[in-house]
Amino acid sequence: MLIPVGFLQAATLPISLLSKAPQIISNHRAKSTGNLSAFAVFNALLGCLARLFTTQQEVNDPLVLWGFLGAALLNLVLAAQMVAYWQNTDGSSARRRSADDGVMEGLGNVKGNGDFGGLGGLGKRWERKLD
Repeated sequence: MLIPVGFLQAATLPISLLSKAPQIISNHRAKSTGNLSAFAVFNALLGCLARLFTTQQEVNDPLVLWGFLGAALLNLVLAAQMVAYWQNTDGSSARRRSADDGVMEGLGNVKGNGDFGGLGGLGKRWERKLD
């Protein structure tokens, strides 16, 4: 039993389009793009626009065209969020404040036994390895 190629192509559309939804929702809730790369976002948008043009000129396949159009629209939403939230900073990063105080933002105090701020030993243990 062979599955038609058009069906397989159509099955990938929802997956590829829904893959951007978590990032869009996360940006909207945080009102920030966090560590999302502007270079990657704008190049993805430009790449989708180029694929739209070449698909229309060379292939003229409506299924492929609609897939790239949907991806371009979602990339446009990400690019618009990038511009809208450009100056917003995201406070959820876990950067180390100081090498001496053992405190990491968002994680609380890091105790000597590797327990992250009272997580009951569930956090990743980290210690210096001496050779």
